[in-house]
Amino acid sequence: MKKVLMMLMFGFFLSGCGDLSYEELEVNLEKVKSGNVESVSFIEESAEQGNAESQWRLGEMYSLGEELEPDDKKAVYWYKKSAEQGNSEGQWRLGAMYDWRTGVEVDDKKAVYWYKKSAEQENPEGQWRLGVMYYYGKGVEIDAKKAVYWYKKSAEQENPEGQWRLGTMYDWGEG
Repeated sequence: MKKVLMMLMFGFFLSGCGDLSYEELEVNLEKVKSGNVESVSFIEESAEQGNAESQWRLGEMYSLGEELEPDDKKAVYWYKKSAEQGNSEGQWRLGAMYDWRTGVEVDDKKAVYWYKKSAEQENPEGQWRLGVMYYYGKGVEIDAKKAVYWYKKSAEQENPEGQWRLGTMYDWGEG
């Protein structure tokens, strides 16, 4: 069945490819074979219908340039859609965009807001990133104890970055 579906997809794909060069056709054929064209269209459709998981994944595709042209503003748009629905992955990724000035103006307070939303849902990425904000006083008062708290929460979930940061705090006598 899967093979038949792929053949049908390829037939539909070819019907719109009359103006492509041989090289372009080969590149697009490889995308169809690997499932990327299908995946992107399904993710886009699902995101547009309000699926929070698809929204952050589409944001990630724009952010990293995976199967789509990199576009930080579109990445922020989709991360925000996901984050506003309470998705912890969308939340920490949106926080990172504010933290790193990617696609938006830097805003440490917004970064903290979204990292905290994610961290409170037990997301280890949101947790260690919130810890960094407390450690360096970005958008919040410097607070090494809160940094250790969030690093530990992340480390307890076997997150390597959380473990490394917690270990560093202990090594420096701050934990």
